[in-house]
Amino acid sequence: MGTNNEVGDKIKRYFLYCESLVLAGPEIIRLAPIPQSGTLLPGIEEHLMPAFQRQQAQRLQRLLREQGGVNAVIRHGSDSCRSQTGLGAREVMQLGQAVGLPARSRTSAREVLRHMAPAVACAMSLLDTAVLFGGQRESIAPLVAEHGQPLFAGLLAAGLGPAETFPGPRFIG
Repeated sequence: MGTNNEVGDKIKRYFLYCESLVLAGPEIIRLAPIPQSGTLLPGIEEHLMPAFQRQQAQRLQRLLREQGGVNAVIRHGSDSCRSQTGLGAREVMQLGQAVGLPARSRTSAREVLRHMAPAVACAMSLLDTAVLFGGQRESIAPLVAEHGQPLFAGLLAAGLGPAETFPGPRFIG
């Protein structure tokens, strides 16, 4: 889990903290305070909320557009999707269509993931937030895929996400 940068080290410590909470059991998670040391990353529970996921993605898209134009936004979205799912954004959207997700649930690859692979969508939100706060996607994405997705899967399985958050079939993640 070496990261070779300060942001990556903070994310690593954050994952280890969250993992300790998951291992302690769901009742501990509901009561445990999230550390606020400089608030590098929002509380883990926020990444479980689709509205927060959309907000972070929009904030990052704005920043990337200012820094590198539309191509930077497209590159980040495509690279993030591939690093977290092994599929391109177009493939994820086609999969959503193939399993019969309604058109309103297929407006983007991330929206498809919110319905088909909620843990992956949560992990992508965490990745977006880390990049938004200065992390390098190339070094953080593997950490998020390896540790974030199982963490969010455990949190969702423990019932920590809102029940209505992720309707529909789950095939990815």
